[in-house]
Amino acid sequence: MYQAAIIPQKDVIRLGKDFGKHPVGTGPFRFVSWDEGKSICLKRFKEYYAGPAYLNEIHYKIYPGGQDPQVLADFQNGNLEEMAVYGDVKGKLADTKKFQWFHRPSLSLFFYGMNVKHPNLANPDLRKALSSAINRKIFVNQIYKGRFEIAKTILPPGMPGYNPLNRMEDYNPDLARRHLNQSSGKALEDVPELEIVSALQFPRVEKEMAMIKEFWSGLGIKLKIKYITDWKSFEAYLKTDAVQIYRYAWFADMPDPDSFLYSLFASESPTNFMKFQDENVDRMLLTARGIVDPVERAETYQKIEAAIMTSAPLIPLFYMSVDRAYQSYVKSVNVSALGAHTMPLNKIWLDKSSQTN
Repeated sequence: MYQAAIIPQKDVIRLGKDFGKHPVGTGPFRFVSWDEGKSICLKRFKEYYAGPAYLNEIHYKIYPGGQDPQVLADFQNGNLEEMAVYGDVKGKLADTKKFQWFHRPSLSLFFYGMNVKHPNLANPDLRKALSSAINRKIFVNQIYKGRFEIAKTILPPGMPGYNPLNRMEDYNPDLARRHLNQSSGKALEDVPELEIVSALQFPRVEKEMAMIKEFWSGLGIKLKIKYITDWKSFEAYLKTDAVQIYRYAWFADMPDPDSFLYSLFASESPTNFMKFQDENVDRMLLTARGIVDPVERAETYQKIEAAIMTSAPLIPLFYMSVDRAYQSYVKSVNVSALGAHTMPLNKIWLDKSSQTN
């Protein structure tokens, strides 16, 4: 578990909140510098217990707010060894044979979280109406070029406890309107304007937002878009009472349903931005953590997911995958189902003598 790395107590106490900007760990690379909004530099830690890494250094280039076109340009010009492949990027690189391609389904979910404590979203029927109004097939095919599998559950396929029967209704305008009518005695024109916040702002996201606006306008619901492209500010906003709906992706820390259900829905979880609270769910989550038998454990998490879905605090949209392109000279890439951020980098090496033009 990468987030459970051993760290020195004395430095954590000495640096306090600044430890995150001057981390000391036990991995194959050591932290050197962080130029906020621009780059992070790591260097090989020669005393690493499993032996020194092959690479001397790793430089992460940061693109605030996404900047897909600039990432693509830098990769094509050889200024990056790797890049995530989103949207139409694969099509733009399809005719170039000199790159390596990696695709692997991941234990993850892309969703819209809804603040169930906000007056505009307090009614579960309204939340269900918003979910049923979205045509996920069109959404994934047009915005994400059919790259992902549409999601109707919280737990992704491959995760213990995954149950396709715990699904939310996909595109069903009639059902959406029935839910909306049940949610309030108000006329449709009196339904309050909703806000969705995104940490990214570039053409693909703007196209996505335009599509969601169109889906929800069929219910007479107006939507305004808020962009907060600084991640620290975005996450701070999610913790406020003002947030209504937010775009988010979640990758499991480990292949266990607790990594999803406790992290996102436990009342005391710091990442429960939906502000979901259910005493029964909290009790079941704590009980499930103590169950060792894998079958009983999976069945308990299935019940927890079903209870959460009844309240509909989120709109599952698609299960993500790890899609990355690498320069031809990058060797020993090992893509993890837990996401690119968990990929082991100590065995990667570069062989520019084998570079293809």
